[in-house]
Amino acid sequence: MKKTVWAVFFLCVWGVAGAQGPGKAELKQLKAKEDTLGILSWRIGNEISPVTRLRADSFFIRVLVRAMAIKHSFHYPFDSMLVQRVYAPDSSFRIFTWLVDKNRDTMRQRGVIQYRTPDGSIKITPLIDNSEFAEDLYSVTGSRNWIGALYYRIILKEHQGKKYYTLLGLDDNNSKSSKKWVDVLTFNDDGQPVFGSPVFKGLPNGVNNRYSIEYKKDARARLTWDVEQDMIVFDHLVSETGFVNQRNTFVPDGDYEGLKWENGNWVYQPKIMCNCPLSNEKIDPLLGKPPVGDPLFDKEGVKDEQKMMEKSKKSGG
Repeated sequence: MKKTVWAVFFLCVWGVAGAQGPGKAELKQLKAKEDTLGILSWRIGNEISPVTRLRADSFFIRVLVRAMAIKHSFHYPFDSMLVQRVYAPDSSFRIFTWLVDKNRDTMRQRGVIQYRTPDGSIKITPLIDNSEFAEDLYSVTGSRNWIGALYYRIILKEHQGKKYYTLLGLDDNNSKSSKKWVDVLTFNDDGQPVFGSPVFKGLPNGVNNRYSIEYKKDARARLTWDVEQDMIVFDHLVSETGFVNQRNTFVPDGDYEGLKWENGNWVYQPKIMCNCPLSNEKIDPLLGKPPVGDPLFDKEGVKDEQKMMEKSKKSGG
C-alpha cells in the first residue's frame, strides 16, 4: 500500500516538473546552443588577442539571448558554460555573469537576469557594466549603469512586505587589486531591477547603498554568508606596508567584521567571531528553492581552479 502511494506521489511530482521544463524538441535546441556557448565562453577567457576576446563576447551574447528565447529555458542549467550563475532563493530569477578582460588593467563584467515566467516565455534584463565611468560607485543604479561583479551568492530578506535580494560578488578590478561587493537588488513598481539601497547602517566608510572590500591581488579575502550566525561575514583588512590609501596593499589580519539584518537594514558589526561554515541548506526545486548549479566560484567567492580547468578543456576542445 505504501509503495503504491509513494509511486503515485512521484508520478504526480515528476508530471508537474516535466510540464514546467523544456520538452524534447526544446532540449535538443538548448543542447546545441549550449555547445556553441561553451566554445565561445572559452574563447572569451582564453584567447590571447583582446579583439578576439571581445568578438567572442559579442557572439556569446547573441547566442545566449537566442537560447533564452527557447520555451522554458529557465529550467535548463547551461552548466557547460564558463560563466557564473546564481539563483534567487525563491527561484524567481537567476543571474548570469562573466568577465571580459579588455586589456591588462581594464576588466569589464557582463551580465543578464533571466526571470521565471508562468508560460516559459523569455523575460530578461541585460546588465551593462558602467563602473569604469561611474562618478559614484555607491549610488543607486539600474541595469544600464550596473556596478559589475561576478555574483556567487544571493541572500533573500524581507521587510514590510518587500523583498531584498542581497548579492555577494567578485570584481577582478585591475592587475593590482580585487574587490568583493555586497549589493542589494530590489524591483520597482514596473518590475525593473534596482541595484543599491540605503539599507547599510554604521559602515566605517560612511556609505549606505552598497559595500565593498578591496585588497591585494593575490590575497584571499573572505566575504561570505554565515548560515549559523545569519550574517554576512568578511575579513578585516590592513595595509601590509602601512600605506592606508593604497588598497592594493591590503590583506586579511585574522579578524572578522560582519553585517547583520535588523529591522530592514544591514547593520555593521565591527568585530565578530567566525567559524564561517559553508551553507548546508538542502535544495529542492519543487519546493520553490533554486536548483543546484555548478558555479565556478564557491560561496566565498573563491575560484574553483580545477572545475575551471575541466570546463575549459571541455569547451576548448
